[in-house]
Amino acid sequence: MIFPHGIALSLPPIRHCPICGIATQASRSRESHRDFDTFACLSCDTTIVESRPQPPAKGFGNL
Repeated sequence: MIFPHGIALSLPPIRHCPICGIATQASRSRESHRDFDTFACLSCDTTIVESRPQPPAKGFGNL
């Protein structure tokens, strides 16, 4: 969706709660995040927080 002045709004993906099956409300844990990463159920208050994979620590994984 594009608003006046060229501002684009990305709509969150529709997700259903894995516990009760009701829709969840998507949000960003930080305003600086581009993607929605927190999903709260509108019925049972289950909250799912997705995190991005972290880069491996230096010195690990190089056997």
